[in-house]
Amino acid sequence: MNKILALFVGIFLLVGCSTEEKRVVERLKPEEENKLSVRVFVEETPSQEYQRSILDIFDEHSLWGDKVTSHGFTILDENSTHEDDYKKIFVLDRLPEIIVFNNDGVIFRTYEVEELEAFLLSEKE
Repeated sequence: MNKILALFVGIFLLVGCSTEEKRVVERLKPEEENKLSVRVFVEETPSQEYQRSILDIFDEHSLWGDKVTSHGFTILDENSTHEDDYKKIFVLDRLPEIIVFNNDGVIFRTYEVEELEAFLLSEKE
């Protein structure tokens, strides 16, 4: 009997976690096919230089609107009041981490702006 109860609890926890992740991904991903959303998870407000380095990619390669339809910086510090535990949901062990979504979900993750640029350029073609 205890094994059956443990099995049900385990299944409930797995389903609960995947349901929470699906809900968050659904909110962050673009609605349209062939479009991307970029989310940068950081520990503190990023410097203007760091923010500009990412925004310049969109501007310099004409990605904004045509390919990238939304982006954002999400601060995950001890004062965060987010309703979702992004660190747990996306297993964010190191910040900043950049996650790219398409209309199916997460398609790319990196810590490096240069890798984001290379990925976005490969997706543009």
